[in-house]
Amino acid sequence: PNYVIPKECSYNELLIPTSDSIRMNYFLHLNVSRMRHVLFTGPTGVGKTANVIKELNDFYYNPTCTNLITAFSGQTSAN
Repeated sequence: PNYVIPKECSYNELLIPTSDSIRMNYFLHLNVSRMRHVLFTGPTGVGKTANVIKELNDFYYNPTCTNLITAFSGQTSAN
């Protein structure tokens, strides 16, 4: 469906769904529901961290699940 930008949303809070982010969120839900660890890699600035944090906070913020976020700099390669 077409994405409608919420009027109360500020620019830095926007996460526009793309085919890649929808695919990534699908695999996140698939693995988390089976209690498996997940690692997403890819180029800098494509929204991996923002999408995963949003999904975890929206759907898995409870005493059963937790997450560990490891931050890398822009100089770190995916390899």
